[in-house]
Amino acid sequence: MEKGSPIDTVSCFIISHFHPDKIILFSQKKDLSGNVTSFKLCIVSPTDNKEEIERSVYLDADCEIPFDLLVYTRSEWEQLIGELGSFAWKLNRTGLVIYE
Repeated sequence: MEKGSPIDTVSCFIISHFHPDKIILFSQKKDLSGNVTSFKLCIVSPTDNKEEIERSVYLDADCEIPFDLLVYTRSEWEQLIGELGSFAWKLNRTGLVIYE
């Protein structure tokens, strides 16, 4: 991931404000020039306040392109990555871990 890119900017905001266990990039769209036009991140949080994380990142992270977030608590993540076929199970195997 390129330093200063929109994904890096949002990830750094999340890390500095919420100290997640993990951030996974699980989707990104690019234009014909190879520039990222949107992306999706999964955040595994050590706290249970998922709504506050989402609200703060959407409102306060400085990002010029659209992005989506999916937030799991640590306990949800640990349970769901063991359930064959769950979305967390899939993300754990196919997503790109950008912070751990």
